[in-house]
Amino acid sequence: MTAILIVVMALLLIIGLILLYAAFLKRHVTVLASAKQAALDPLIRKLEANEVISNDELVELCEEPSLRPAIFYMLKFHNRENLFPSHYLTFEMGAASYLVSWLEFPTELGEKPNDIEFLEKVILMELEVIDYYVFKFMAPPSPKLPREWMIGACGPYGANSAPYDIPSRVYSRYKVLGTITPESEAQWIHANINVGHND
Repeated sequence: MTAILIVVMALLLIIGLILLYAAFLKRHVTVLASAKQAALDPLIRKLEANEVISNDELVELCEEPSLRPAIFYMLKFHNRENLFPSHYLTFEMGAASYLVSWLEFPTELGEKPNDIEFLEKVILMELEVIDYYVFKFMAPPSPKLPREWMIGACGPYGANSAPYDIPSRVYSRYKVLGTITPESEAQWIHANINVGHND
C-alpha cells in the first residue's frame, strides 16, 4: 500500500509540475504576442485604412528582427509588399528574423539575443543545392549560458525559396563560436532536426 501511495504521489507531483510549466509557457507566449501586437497595431490600422505608410516607419519596425516576417506578410496580404524596405529583403535578414523568433520563445532563451550577426551561408548538396544561413548571437546574461558568441542556423533554402519563406529548420545547440564551424553546425541541424517529412 505504501509503494502504491508513493507512486500516486509521484505521478501527482509530475502532473502538477507539467501543469505549472504549461501555465508558465502560456503566460510567457501571451506576453510576447501582446508586445508584438502592440508594436504592429499602428501599421495594421494604416493598412486597413489604405493610408500612406512611410519608408521611415517601416524601417524602424524592421529594426526589430522578429517583427519582419509579420510585416512582410501583412504588406503582401494588402498587395503593398513593394513597400517592404529593400535593405531587409534578403535571405540573411529573413533567416535572422526566424532565428531571433525561435530564440525568444520561452523554451529557448526566453528573450531575444543581445546581439546577432550573420556569419556565413553554408551550401549543402542534397537532391538539390540547399543553403543554410548561420549566425553568431550573444545571449542575455544567464547562469546557464556562457557570455560568449554562440552559433545558430536557419534553412534549408533552395533555388525556389524567397527571403521570408518559413524555414523548416531553425535551431541552435548553443555551441560557443570557435568550438564548432558554421559548416558542421548546419550539417548537424540538417541531419538531426526532424521536420516530420523527408528532405
